[in-house]
Amino acid sequence: MIDLDDLEDLFDNLDEVSPTAVQLAKMYEIYRDDFVHDYVVIDGKEITLKSQKTWLKGFEELPETFVHLLTREPSKGKPRTFDKLRANRIHWGKQILTQKDNPKIKYFEKVDQGYLKRHYWFEEKDFVVILKPVSANLLLVTAFYVEALKKKDFEWDYNKYRESL
Repeated sequence: MIDLDDLEDLFDNLDEVSPTAVQLAKMYEIYRDDFVHDYVVIDGKEITLKSQKTWLKGFEELPETFVHLLTREPSKGKPRTFDKLRANRIHWGKQILTQKDNPKIKYFEKVDQGYLKRHYWFEEKDFVVILKPVSANLLLVTAFYVEALKKKDFEWDYNKYRESL
């Protein structure tokens, strides 16, 4: 386990447009080690993944959840594109989830697109991991760097959730 304060970017030279084949292979290895070969349990529920292959150009034949951890949708209806800030922190997801009880992780729930989603927000380093209940498990929806505009929304959502308890 890596201490939350010690989390750093994976690569010093990750390109803005796409990873090298070696970098992509390393990210995929981390994803498989963290979520496929060694599963995570949150509140007694196992984390599941979308294992079907994506059709996204440049990432063909890779699992959908993995690709979501590396890409973002620039605007509604547009194809997902590589996101350096997400991809370079792929190894943070499991660390945040396994240390979810650390006071540095802000937890809140929010209904989004008709689903109640669980947010595990490491505010200090502007990163969030989002899970969604599916049957008896939790689906890893995504994880991403929280940009300044989104941070204000997260603060509001977190405070609203805390007030509702």
